[in-house]
Amino acid sequence: MQSGIRDRCVADGVRMIAQPYDRNSTTLLDDIENLVDATHVDGLILTPPVSDYPQVLDLLQRRGVRFVRVSPGSALELAPSTFIDNAAAAAT
Repeated sequence: MQSGIRDRCVADGVRMIAQPYDRNSTTLLDDIENLVDATHVDGLILTPPVSDYPQVLDLLQRRGVRFVRVSPGSALELAPSTFIDNAAAAAT
């Protein structure tokens, strides 16, 4: 997934920063907020399971940070979303 995103960013002249997080960390919200503050990102791509964490979604909405959710399971109206065809992806 990162490779495809990177290729698209390069084609569009956009810089991509990949930042892994521990979804079980007690500092997850602080870590994301610190990333937003330090980098002034234009937007985030949220992958599962973080794409369904209400606290993360609320934080980004309050901060006015644009985001796209990959394969969200709920609240589809919150932000643009994309879904993965797992069967097709496994076949390639």
